[in-house]
Amino acid sequence: MSERELPPNTRTLHEAALDELPWPILIHDHQCILYVNRVALQTLGARDSTQIEGRPLSEIVHPDGAEAGAARRHIIMEHGHAVTDVPVKLVGIDGVTRYAIATGRRVHYKDAQQAILVTAVVTRIGDSA
Repeated sequence: MSERELPPNTRTLHEAALDELPWPILIHDHQCILYVNRVALQTLGARDSTQIEGRPLSEIVHPDGAEAGAARRHIIMEHGHAVTDVPVKLVGIDGVTRYAIATGRRVHYKDAQQAILVTAVVTRIGDSA
């Protein structure tokens, strides 16, 4: 049974809507990845959400951008400011770098009082991390 065919009580209406959007969406709590939609799964080279959800955010943030990413997450989480159109480097589960333009904003998601919803447009895929 694929993730899209799970019984309704295991997925929220919001997740079902996010899965239908045509761009990658990832939700994290500053440390751990809480949710990825189907396009984000494809973007990161994953077959299903179990390969990404629950993993540390640091596993997909390229080491070159770790410090700047932490500063942006602090601005979002502590001050509530959205961060828009930021060039980022992500690492897929295949170890290949994804270059993207990302936007992040604070949201409430399930049990996480504060989480960050990130959308990204991948501009290039290449180079190993």
